[in-house]
Amino acid sequence: MSEKLSSQQFARATGLTFRQVDYYCRHGIFGEKVMDTGSGYHRRFESSAVKIGQALNRLSVCTGVDVSAAIKLSVAETVRESGLESGWVVVTEEQGVVVFRGLSEAGVVLRSHPSTLLVRFGD
Repeated sequence: MSEKLSSQQFARATGLTFRQVDYYCRHGIFGEKVMDTGSGYHRRFESSAVKIGQALNRLSVCTGVDVSAAIKLSVAETVRESGLESGWVVVTEEQGVVVFRGLSEAGVVLRSHPSTLLVRFGD
């Protein structure tokens, strides 16, 4: 069993800010186990949640736009449920809005849209 990470360790490992980690936790992005803690309580993160944090950080950096909470939740749930240690999140931008398309294990996607973007998560 791997050691759990503190919020600060988790933020460093994912590239997210402490405030982003707190916001995502309060909205259930990293799962219900860390959702209700905080505000004086210490959150502890499974190392498997790092890949979700990495995907969300890279998604924001690569798109350069504020990605909706619904898209972030879809990305987090899909990465978590995939069981993949690494892969790519596939998104497109349509009229200034980022649309989540799914995951690609091998980083291969049909370029059916001119602004298709692959965002890597995991090692």
